[in-house]
Amino acid sequence: MRPISNTRRLSAAAGIASLLVATLAPAAEACTGIFLKATDGTAVHARTLEFAVELDSDVIVVPRGFARSGDTPDGKPGLQWTTKYASVGANGAGLPYIFDGLNEKGLAVGLFYFPGTVGYMPYTAADAARTLAPWQIGSWLLETVASVDEARTAVANIVAPAVVLKAWGFAPPVHYIVHDAAGKSIVIEYLGGKLTVSDNPLGVITNSPSFDWHMTNLRNYLNFSIYNAPPVMLGKVKLEPTGQGSGMLGMPGDFTPPSRFVRAVAFSPDGRRVASGSDDRTVRLWDVERGEAILVLFRHSDIIRSLAFSPDGDTLVITAGGTRGNNSIRLWAVKPLAERFKLEPHGGLLRWATISPDGLWIATACDDGQVRIWDGESGALVKVINAHGIRVRTVAFAHDSSRLVSAGDDNMIRIWEVGSWRRLAELSGHQAWVRSAFFSPDD
Repeated sequence: MRPISNTRRLSAAAGIASLLVATLAPAAEACTGIFLKATDGTAVHARTLEFAVELDSDVIVVPRGFARSGDTPDGKPGLQWTTKYASVGANGAGLPYIFDGLNEKGLAVGLFYFPGTVGYMPYTAADAARTLAPWQIGSWLLETVASVDEARTAVANIVAPAVVLKAWGFAPPVHYIVHDAAGKSIVIEYLGGKLTVSDNPLGVITNSPSFDWHMTNLRNYLNFSIYNAPPVMLGKVKLEPTGQGSGMLGMPGDFTPPSRFVRAVAFSPDGRRVASGSDDRTVRLWDVERGEAILVLFRHSDIIRSLAFSPDGDTLVITAGGTRGNNSIRLWAVKPLAERFKLEPHGGLLRWATISPDGLWIATACDDGQVRIWDGESGALVKVINAHGIRVRTVAFAHDSSRLVSAGDDNMIRIWEVGSWRRLAELSGHQAWVRSAFFSPDD
C-alpha cells in the first residue's frame, strides 16, 4: 500500500500561501505558523510557505495500517512502526512523508526551517532501532499519537540525528510545531545534541533562533496595544500621537524570523471587539473570544451603511440611510454606553461617515454630491463642501488628520485640506465610479 497523492490540490493551497510573500521576499526561507481557536472550539493550524528552492510537494494521504521504516545516517534500518491514525498533508522532495499536515484525531504538525540553530542528536549503530530522519518525525507523530501530551512523551523515546536528504545533499535543519484538537501546542527542537520541548501558549512559530529566544524577545514589545497611545504631559506641553496606530509604534516590519514572530503574536490575540451593522437596522458589538453579542443598538432610521470606531476605540460612528431619505449619523460612547449625539445631515442617500484619527472631525458622503464636515466633540455642522456634484461614494482622513479624500460617481478623486477645507488636488483616470479611496499608512 502506498500513500495517495494529488499534486493539483497542493498547487492551489501552497500556491496561495506562497503568493502572499513571494513578491516581497522571493528568495527567503521565511515560513510563519499560527494557531487559531474558533468560538465553537475548533482548532485551526495555519502557516505560510516561502522557500527558496522547489520542494517537489504533493498532497498525500497516509492510511491506517501502513508499514513504515525510519532512516539513519549509516543506512541501517531505523525505527519501524505501523500507522495507527490516518493523516493528510503536504510532503516534500517527493518523499512519502508529510512535512505539514494533520491526522484523524485533529493533531497537526508542521516542519519549519531552523538554520544555524539546530543541533541534532549524536548517533551510534546501537541507536538504529530508535532512529528517525528529521523529515520523518512529523509523519511519525501524525501516524502514532492523538494529542500534544502523547507527542511530548513519544518524542522523548526516539533518536533524531543529522541524516542527509539525498535530494538536497544535506541534512535539513528543522524544528516542529505540534497542535491538537484541544488547543494545546508545543514546539520540538534539537539544540546542542539534546531534545527540547517547549509549551507554546501563543501557537506561533517562525525560524531561527530557538523558540525560547523568541519568547524572551517579546518582552521588548510590551507597549503594543490595539488602542492609540495616550497623551503625555511634559511640563505644560501636551504631546499627543501624530495619528492612528500609535499603539503599534515600533512594530518590526522586516522579514527576519524574530520580526515575523512578533507580528504574528501582535495581531492574532487582539481585535477583541467587532462591530457589525445590518439591513435589520441594528448594530451589534461582539466579543470575539466568546462569540457573543455584548451590545445591540436598535432604533436606527434605516439600514446600516457604515461603521467606524474612533482612534481610542471608545466611540462608534454609525451611518444609517435608505432610499426613503431616512438618514442619520449617531455617535455612541462604548465605555460606558451612551449616545453622544445624533446627526440628520442629508437629503438623499447617506453613503459613508468617518471620524478623523485625532477625533476632531466627522466627514460624511451622500448622494447629493456634497461632503459635510462636523465637529467631532459637539456634532455641530462646520462645513458643506460641494465635492463632486454627483453621488459621493466614500470619504477618508489621512493618518495625521491633515487631509481628507473623497471619491464618487464623477470618476474623480479629490484631496481636501483639513481646517481650511480647500481643494489640494484632483486625481483623474478612472473610467467608472470610484467606490473606495484611502491614504497609505505613510502619508
